[in-house]
Amino acid sequence: MESQESIDSPKNPAPRLKVVPPNQIKPLTSSPAAQKLPVPAQLPTQPEATLPIPQNGGSGGDGGSSKTQNVLNKIPHSLIMVGSIAAVLAVIGMYPLNYSIKPISAAAEPNPDPTKVRKLSAHQGSIVKEISETRELKKGDVVISTVDPQQEEKFRKIENDISDAQSQKRSAQEEESTKRRELEQANSGYRSAVNSLEQSQRALAISPIMAVHEAKINKLRQEQSSLGAQLASKQGILAKYKELESEGGMGRIPVINIEIEVSQIEGRISSLEAEMLQVEAEKSVAVEQLLKRVQEDSDRVTEKGAAQDTAEQELNRSSQKVREFDIKINQLEKEKAYQKDQKEAQTLLAPFDGVAELKEIQGYLDQKLPKSIDVFYYSPNDMMAKLEVDQIDHCQLQKVENVTFVPNGGIEYKGKIYRIENEIKVNPNNPSQRSATVWIKLDNPNSELTMGMTGQAALNLGQEQIYKIVWRELYKLVAPFQSIPDVRTCK
Repeated sequence: MESQESIDSPKNPAPRLKVVPPNQIKPLTSSPAAQKLPVPAQLPTQPEATLPIPQNGGSGGDGGSSKTQNVLNKIPHSLIMVGSIAAVLAVIGMYPLNYSIKPISAAAEPNPDPTKVRKLSAHQGSIVKEISETRELKKGDVVISTVDPQQEEKFRKIENDISDAQSQKRSAQEEESTKRRELEQANSGYRSAVNSLEQSQRALAISPIMAVHEAKINKLRQEQSSLGAQLASKQGILAKYKELESEGGMGRIPVINIEIEVSQIEGRISSLEAEMLQVEAEKSVAVEQLLKRVQEDSDRVTEKGAAQDTAEQELNRSSQKVREFDIKINQLEKEKAYQKDQKEAQTLLAPFDGVAELKEIQGYLDQKLPKSIDVFYYSPNDMMAKLEVDQIDHCQLQKVENVTFVPNGGIEYKGKIYRIENEIKVNPNNPSQRSATVWIKLDNPNSELTMGMTGQAALNLGQEQIYKIVWRELYKLVAPFQSIPDVRTCK
């Protein structure tokens, strides 16, 4: 037999395939299940061999047959043994023997479900006045209570401002009441003045004194008119008598008599005129008195109207002050309510029955916080853990029968798979290493599992037929060179 030559030998220009004995095969996956593969460890040690790779299209022609024969002559006994093992596995597959599958194990850190954690924040600069003495709380229990000195000062100032504004409002309301009474009095005085003016105007229009004077004047005018007619008649007769006297046809006596009558009539007419003037004078005096009263009443109406306007304006100003104080008080009350809410918000209450993580804030009782601190509050029934499992193991998750978690130095806790993520993560430093994320939910009846714990989680797969386990482990050995199964179908 020819001596075996290295694949890199210059005497062998044809490319060669390096054959490695099974006992020197190293797993190319980080899966824990790969560590239990029994086949390579039980095979005897064989030297390495190299197989030449034909360059001219296989065994066509004489040259091809010669090269093929050389290849067959160089096949090591180890390959024959591997083939034999495969045949044995095929036989085993005909007889389904079960084997307890090694659990999928991974490091885990229990944490509450992030979607159900409440974050209770104590702000920087506030003084911690109260911290719960126990982690386990009932709904409404005080978790922590803080006080902001500046906020307390602002709250007291707002209360003082409200008290001052309320006092000023009461004064404004008293002034408003006074101005309202003054306006009512002014309205009453104005109405009285208007009524008096209306009465004086009616008196001026229908006064009995005016009627008497008018009647006297009318009577005197009638008498004056009658005397005027008599005077004209007598004057005509007198003229005729004087004409007859001048002709000698009448004596002097009749003429004198007519002259006396005319003189009497004229005297009476003059007396009537004097009486009429007297009555007119009396009438004017009465009218002036009535007009004076009307004017006085009119002036009083104007005065009372002005007083009414002034009282109304003062009342409006007083009412405006009250409204302004109302607005100010409302604004201060809103600010007070906001500050009260902020103050109450600093008393953080348990939103439900659960557990509070108080380690970070416990050292600040009666101290001013140098930074803001978040207290995480959650239900102990919402504890979960995130595991990173090998992609090949990922396809076994549907067979998980139960889940356990053991904290470092602690007791075992039960659990179950909560969510399996389909996204595959590739190790950038080693693309053949791929993993998937699995979330498990843990039982925590005594609230002993807390944030920050570490431990080991195990996904127990139960039993499986041996030949399937062996075939899967063999598949893992070559998985880096094969297509990775789809995690959604595991095909």
